[in-house]
Amino acid sequence: MQRYFKKGRVILALIFIIALLVSFGDIRGNLSSGIHKAILYLQFTPSVLKMITPGTAIALGFVLVLVLTFLGGRIYCSTICPLGILQDVIIFLRRKVSPKKRLRFKKALNVLRYSFLAVTILSLLVAGILFVNLLDPYAIFGRMASHIYQPVLQFINNTAAGVFSGLGLHPLEERTFHLASFSLAFGMLGIISIMAYSSGRLYCNSVCPVGTLLGLVSKLSLFKIKIEEKGCTKCGKCQAACKANCIDIKTLTIDESRCINCYNCLPVCDEKAIGYKKILVLAGDTSNSNPDLKRRFVMAAAFGYFASKALPLSGQQHR
Repeated sequence: MQRYFKKGRVILALIFIIALLVSFGDIRGNLSSGIHKAILYLQFTPSVLKMITPGTAIALGFVLVLVLTFLGGRIYCSTICPLGILQDVIIFLRRKVSPKKRLRFKKALNVLRYSFLAVTILSLLVAGILFVNLLDPYAIFGRMASHIYQPVLQFINNTAAGVFSGLGLHPLEERTFHLASFSLAFGMLGIISIMAYSSGRLYCNSVCPVGTLLGLVSKLSLFKIKIEEKGCTKCGKCQAACKANCIDIKTLTIDESRCINCYNCLPVCDEKAIGYKKILVLAGDTSNSNPDLKRRFVMAAAFGYFASKALPLSGQQHR
C-alpha cells in the first residue's frame, strides 16, 4: 500500500500546480475571484497574512496546513507548495540527465535556517511583509509567474491573434516591462534551479522560513517515515532517492524536520525496511519519561488557539 504513496503525492502535486498555473494564466480575466481564492486557500503565508489583516475564510487555510503537518509531516512542502513542486521538476530532470549522480545525506544547516526563520518573524512583527515576500515560497513563485510566465502567455496570445485572426482571438494590451521585477524573478528562478539541480531541496531546508517552521511542527507529527534496523541492509537506495538529503543510512536515522514526505524512499526499498508509520504514544503517560506527549499537548493547544482566532475573523468578514 505504502509503495503507492509516492504516486498519490505526485498526482495531488500535479493537481495543485496545474490549478495555480491556470489561475496565473488567466490573463483575460475569465475566472471568477472565488476560483482564484479557492486555489489560493491552502498556501501558507498568504493565509497567515490574511489572518493578520482583516480576516477572511482564507485565513483557515494555514490552520489546516498546520494540522496536516502535525498529523503527517511536511506534506505541504511536497504536495501543495508551488515552489517546492517546481524544484521537484528540476530534480526529476536532473536525474534524467545525470542518473549516476546521486543525492547524499547532508547535515542540517540549523544556524542558517533558524536565523532566516527568526529574522522573518521579527521583520513581520516590526517592518511588515517586505522581507517575508523575499523568502516566502509562494511569493517567489508568484513573482516568477507574474513577470515571466504571464508575459510569455501574453506574447503567445498576441502572436496567435495576429497569425490566426480568423479564429476570433484578440490581442491583449502589452504590459509595462519592469526590468527590476523581471530581474528579481529571473534571478530567483536561476538561484533556486541551481540549488535544486545540485543539492535537491536545499532551499526548502536551509532558507525557506515556511519549510523551517513546518519542520519544527513535523517533529511532533503522529505519522513519520522510519527505518527498521532489523530489516535494513544499508544498501543506500532510500538515501539516494531522498531529495531532502535527510536520510543517514549509516545511523539509520531520518531528520524529521527536513523530511518533506515525498515518499520517494518507500518504493525503492526491496526489503520493505522503511515505512510511514504511526508513532505510538501511551495516552495516559504524562510523566517526564514521555516528553513527546507533553510537546504534542502543547502543540495541540496552540492549534486550538490559532483556530479560535481564525474562525471569528472569517465569520465577521462574511456578516
